[in-house]
Amino acid sequence: MHSYIEGIMVELGNYEQFDTYCTDSTAEFQANIFIRQLTTINEFPEFTYSEINKIAKRIDVTWFNKKGYQFPRKVIEVVDSIGTLGESLNRIYQLKEFKTEFLVLHPENHHLKIEQMIEREPYSILKDRFVVKNYDEIINYYNKRLELEKIKF
Repeated sequence: MHSYIEGIMVELGNYEQFDTYCTDSTAEFQANIFIRQLTTINEFPEFTYSEINKIAKRIDVTWFNKKGYQFPRKVIEVVDSIGTLGESLNRIYQLKEFKTEFLVLHPENHHLKIEQMIEREPYSILKDRFVVKNYDEIINYYNKRLELEKIKF
């Protein structure tokens, strides 16, 4: 499910006219479709200090603006396991000084734990920048977006 959600988020970023990067580009999105076939950039842009870039390029999916310098506009962490939540939030937190939206995607049973973690320091000072969605919400949105793409003219 992890790579499927990553692939969805890469495709949605492409539809929204962002440059897209995925740390796990060799993962299979769907049968015989790999995430590297969907991303628009293969190398993580060096947009800031190397210490921050080193951590930020491990974020699951990043959407960069296409115009001007490539800065991360939206970062997405897919949290399959609560055991990886702290590390995921710490990676996101490195981008606190940038105009970046933080999206955390999860199975429904993790929602409460994720919300509780975001209410704690140091994340609570940025809680208005976090969007927490479950897989079903993202899959439904993706399917509707695919329908819209089909009827565009």
